[in-house]
Amino acid sequence: MNTDNNFAEPKRIDIKEWSLKGEGLFGNVYESDRHSGVILKLNKNTDKEGPWEEYDKSRCIFALGVKTPRVYDFVTDGQHFGYTAQKIVGKKSFSRLVADNPKETDYYARLYSQEAVAFHNTPCDTSAFPSIHKEMADAIVGSKLLSDKVKQDALAILADIPDPCTCLHGDFTTGNLITNGKECYWIDLGWFSYGNPLFDLTQFYFYQKYLPTLFLKKVIHMSHSQIKAFSISLCKYYFQLHEPEERKSLEPLVRKVMYIRVLKMIIEKNNRIAALVLIPIAQKEGGFKPTSRLTLLYRAIRGKPLI
Repeated sequence: MNTDNNFAEPKRIDIKEWSLKGEGLFGNVYESDRHSGVILKLNKNTDKEGPWEEYDKSRCIFALGVKTPRVYDFVTDGQHFGYTAQKIVGKKSFSRLVADNPKETDYYARLYSQEAVAFHNTPCDTSAFPSIHKEMADAIVGSKLLSDKVKQDALAILADIPDPCTCLHGDFTTGNLITNGKECYWIDLGWFSYGNPLFDLTQFYFYQKYLPTLFLKKVIHMSHSQIKAFSISLCKYYFQLHEPEERKSLEPLVRKVMYIRVLKMIIEKNNRIAALVLIPIAQKEGGFKPTSRLTLLYRAIRGKPLI
């Protein structure tokens, strides 16, 4: 990727040729009868760096062979910046497919697992993208919420997790794999990196074990029972472990990854109140003795390391 802020000269577009089709928190999506098969993604603010980074990263990911919509031009309407990309006609996310066809959950989990295996078997350009292991280690070392002892233990656990140079999505949910019925495409690759696939796959573990149905329904359109069924089938097909006892063999490594994942969530939020909720989860997954909520609250008030 281009990391030295040498932006390409944006292509000027006439926004009057485009019709608004969707609004997001940070940007809008447009379509145009004059530009068949193309969508326009335009940032809401006037920042140039953010849209350029997203555009440049998308090009590099596509060049690796990852199945993701192609991006075309870096553009501006004279005020805002963004890019044009391939329009996937008739697209539907796997979240919506499972929600609308609950009896086909196992079938869609098998299809999703096939795409996931291909994604994770894609070698990554380690000179262009970050290492998830290094990001985790840097976050742990630099945190003021963790004691030196917890940092030492966490780094030892992280060192035990195999670290291959394969692609990671970073937001590995059923909402970020879309299909038009013929081809599947990965989208929303803003946290793309490389490392152990379990850092992707354990997102399903966290969802089905710790998040309420109300949240799941809002984010990925599935109930708790649906995401649990999907997770079991995904694990079965992804790892080719068809019996429950076979899948239990993954638990020790899954718990190590989960412990590191949740620690990073605690660090990234940098919010002592949120940490009071997440720390018991981290300690449970890591097999550590739980710290009482009263002790956590006392440390939070005093501004001390929480664990």
